Parts: sequence; structure tokens; C-alpha cells
Amino acid sequence: MLPKDPLTLQDLNDRLEGFVDEYNGTEHGSTKESPYSRYRRDLSCVRAAPEHLLSYFRRREYRRVKKDRTVQVKGRVFEVPAKLIDKTIELLFHAESPDDVEVAYQGLSYGKAVPLNQMINARGGRDYADSKAPTSKPEAPPAPGASPAPGAGVVDSVVYGKGDDT
Repeated sequence: MLPKDPLTLQDLNDRLEGFVDEYNGTEHGSTKESPYSRYRRDLSCVRAAPEHLLSYFRRREYRRVKKDRTVQVKGRVFEVPAKLIDKTIELLFHAESPDDVEVAYQGLSYGKAVPLNQMINARGGRDYADSKAPTSKPEAPPAPGASPAPGAGVVDSVVYGKGDDT
């Protein structure tokens, strides 16, 4: 059946293709039709694949967003929207393209995560509207000539020898 000499991969593929074509073109006893004609008859039942089929096969990982609005995936640091700080988010990506990361939280997409630019991130403002950041104004310095608060000047008198000379 097989020749004495080894077959090349191309020869094996050609023989397999010939066998499959013959099998699919031969009428079967139980169905009284060939597999190929049966498939073509029911082709209307076959539906098209979803438009974004590869999106269904992404990896899904969860990360907590740090105060500087960053997350880390596969050794890379990404920026996400500031409103997600301190929240555990879902990151969707393909293993072969880890730079293309989609951010989701509570079933809603927040777009793509941006690879971290450390210079911009260091200068960026923070939006802590959802956090427990103080909202009151800082206290104004005392007016000139006003009596200092209790305990003020203690460090000066202890460290520098200043204070009341009585």
C-alpha cells in the first residue's frame, strides 16, 4: 500500500486530500447521499461567525487600580481612567498581543488601557472625587502679632536654645 521509500510531507498531504475528496463524494448506505451533498443541502442552517469572533477568546484577568491609576499585566504597566482608582477591574487581552488591553468594570467597557508614560503620569493630576480625600480648605497662617498656638515654638526652644530667657 505505502511505498518502500519514505514519503515527503507534501506527498502525504496530497494522498490525504485525495482520500478525503473520495470519501466525501461517495454515497453512503444509510443516508443514500454523499457527505458533501448532504452538507450542501443543509447549508442554509449554517450561520456566519460573529463579526468580532476573536474577542470571545481573550484572556480575562482582574487587577486593583492603584492610586496613580495604573495596573500591571504581563510585566507591563498601563494607565486606566482615574474614576477606577481603588476598584478591581477586568482586563481583557490576547496572550499574543498583551499591549492591546481593554478595561471593563461592572460589565461596562472603559476603552483601551494606555501603556504607561512615566513622565506624563508623574505630572498628571489625580481625581480623588470618589475617595476619602479631604475637601476642606487648608488653615490660613496666623496673623502677624497674634499669639501662637499652644506648643508652637517648642522645637525652637529645645533644638536651638531659643525661647523665654527668664
